[in-house]
Amino acid sequence: GAVAALLFFAVNYFFCASEDCTFNSVLVQLVRVMTVICIATLLFTSSMLMNVTYGVITGIGTIDRLKPAVNIDDEPIPLEDIFGMQGYWSWFLPIDPVYPDYDRVVGYSTTPRLLREHHEQMSSVWTDSHGYSQV
Repeated sequence: GAVAALLFFAVNYFFCASEDCTFNSVLVQLVRVMTVICIATLLFTSSMLMNVTYGVITGIGTIDRLKPAVNIDDEPIPLEDIFGMQGYWSWFLPIDPVYPDYDRVVGYSTTPRLLREHHEQMSSVWTDSHGYSQV
């Protein structure tokens, strides 16, 4: 978006030499403001993309890099832990990723999930009419 806007402004602002496309003073100021906004957006977006790329390649997150003792020998983060296991085609789509082991990826388990798994385990063991459990 920002690149397209910058190109549009550049073509219309700098390569406009005929009498029909002269800008009045208000439009000139608007184009200048929008150009500054587009450049700031490009710088911010490229900085964020490089930060994420560095974190994926090195395995060290942004917060971990700010800590005084950083272990440089960390393994890179597996792409499956970032994008999920659906396939490469789904990495750029805005869908929820599916992880093979959700608890390992996020680093914790939620209480409802633990209760649900416990209930599933208990429902697989049933009792007969005399109260004896059957497997």
